[in-house]
Amino acid sequence: TSATLAYLRLLKRYKAQDCLPSTSVATIAAGAAAGSSPTVAVTGDAFSGSISVTTGTSATTGTLATVTLKITAPTGTRISLTPTNANATLHFLRVYAAGTTTTLVITVPTTALADATAYTYNYTVVPY
Repeated sequence: TSATLAYLRLLKRYKAQDCLPSTSVATIAAGAAAGSSPTVAVTGDAFSGSISVTTGTSATTGTLATVTLKITAPTGTRISLTPTNANATLHFLRVYAAGTTTTLVITVPTTALADATAYTYNYTVVPY
């Protein structure tokens, strides 16, 4: 809001574009760990939303999905990822989420997820 922007300017901690979402929603791209011909979707904005990944064939390890948040945080982002379906809950220890100043990256580091399986998560982002 304009009041929040005015307050942040008063503090001189952030520029106008820092940590304030644009009118655009977040976007998502599948990574190699999602396998061949996966389906990915995101609904939400720079601060919270839902992610859906249905793996294709030959899922592997590495980046599962990258969400572009439509903000530029001054230093980075703290990410909270919560599983919202049975598959994501069962395999939650196989994935982790990390943030950059502009993205949320979900990674499968050691054991690949199952092929042709839907995984859904809610995310929360705190810029710093």
